Amino acid sequence: RVAAAAVIALAACGEPGPPSSADPASERPPDVLVIVMDTTRADRCGFAAARATTTPRLDRLAPEAASFTNAWIPAGWTGPSHASLFTGLRPLHHGFIEPRRTFLGAGSDTLAELLTAAGYRTAAFSNNPLVSEEFGLVQGYAYAPALTLTRDRPLPHCRDAHGRALEYMQRARADGVPFHVYVNDFEPHLPYEPPPEFEARFVPAGTPAEDVAEARAWNNPHVLAHIVGAAETPGRILRLAPHLYDAEVAHLDEELGAFVETLRAEGLLDGTLLVITSDHGENLGEHGLWDHRLSLHGTIRRVPLLVRFPDGRMAGRRVDDVVRIEDVLPTILETVGLAVPDGLDGESLLRDDLGARIARAAYGPQQQNRPHFVRMFPDADPSPLAWSLRAVFDGRHHLIVRSDGHTELYDHDADPDETRNVAAERPDVVERLRELLDP
Repeated sequence: RVAAAAVIALAACGEPGPPSSADPASERPPDVLVIVMDTTRADRCGFAAARATTTPRLDRLAPEAASFTNAWIPAGWTGPSHASLFTGLRPLHHGFIEPRRTFLGAGSDTLAELLTAAGYRTAAFSNNPLVSEEFGLVQGYAYAPALTLTRDRPLPHCRDAHGRALEYMQRARADGVPFHVYVNDFEPHLPYEPPPEFEARFVPAGTPAEDVAEARAWNNPHVLAHIVGAAETPGRILRLAPHLYDAEVAHLDEELGAFVETLRAEGLLDGTLLVITSDHGENLGEHGLWDHRLSLHGTIRRVPLLVRFPDGRMAGRRVDDVVRIEDVLPTILETVGLAVPDGLDGESLLRDDLGARIARAAYGPQQQNRPHFVRMFPDADPSPLAWSLRAVFDGRHHLIVRSDGHTELYDHDADPDETRNVAAERPDVVERLRELLDP
């Protein structure tokens, strides 16, 4: 396994040892903290060039980091997208894609495995139940407690996870051992239930309380029923959902800002490579879609990516070139001085010229949900659950091809919000991009 190469590469830099009295960080390679803002769209983040921001705290961190404004994910939901983040591979290469497999197999070396082999202490604090042992997504993490989303845990859940992560990092730093910590914050995911103070900031004044309560209870089964026409959601709920979503993102930004400042005060931000990103975005009515089902549109695929390097490199730099979430793993390995395995789809972001990167994506059929769907909605058409999608973005044109033949093409230079399908008008571009699709 390529993990062996990581041990050899780090050995060349010296084994991690106890901290020196002069400079505790000098004896250790950089620590690594990866935070996933689950379900967060790039166009809600000022540091990702959003027109209107809900992330003022992270925007203030951006001058210390590189802001990648055109970062794309290779899948439409948590499982395969996280597998790509952790392996540097696209779904068709790491194998977590329906109907082939709905878990990450042991054959792929993960970021946690590579860093563990190199002497790092590793821990995952995930508020998303899918990032778990059951789905193979905590493979390599020495400590990965199951954090249930219940009222029995201290609220908000993100703050509880941040507190646990902080304690873990403090212990590792005190012991002079490098750490890699992963945190998943679930707040922007359905149902949208922001704290009252954030709800009040974003929900229009005078909205009836019963409408807000109904919108806060709107959850995945209701969304799927609405998308496929099995049930109709009242317009007042659809109009409220984006406001509640924005409130959730703003709340998470506030908590992340507080977490980062605590790390700074504790001396843990120094010497740490900090990556903040998302696993996918969210549809909020675009193309008649909600949640992140049955879609590979830009609303799903373009995510925030903020990287604060421990040596200050690229600080304040805004990168508008296309990058991919699978580029994160090789970037981390290069930053900490480890060899990057051969055969990855991702490429390091530590380049003056990133080149013309192609962002591919795949979404498999959701047939495992069919029995449950048929029981809930016996009169509805379950055929959308059998669709698969493939997509490719070349920096200007975004092609999405569905397994039933439906094809969409969007020109981001003229239409960055993907409001106009120009596939029929540009068959030459469609055919060119078809050649770049994953098989």
